[in-house]
Amino acid sequence: MSEQKDKNYLWLVFIALGMGIAIIADNLLIGLCLVAIGIYLYTKKLF
Repeated sequence: MSEQKDKNYLWLVFIALGMGIAIIADNLLIGLCLVAIGIYLYTKKLF
C-alpha cells in the first residue's frame, strides 16, 4: 500500500530534484530534464 502512495508522489520528487539541480548545481539542462520527467509522470497519473 505504501509503495503505491510513494509512486503517486514520484513526480513531485523529480520536479523538486530538477529545480534543486538547476538552482544549486547551476545545471539547467539536467534540471529541466528532471522537471519534464516529473511533469510527464504527473500528467500520466491524472489521465
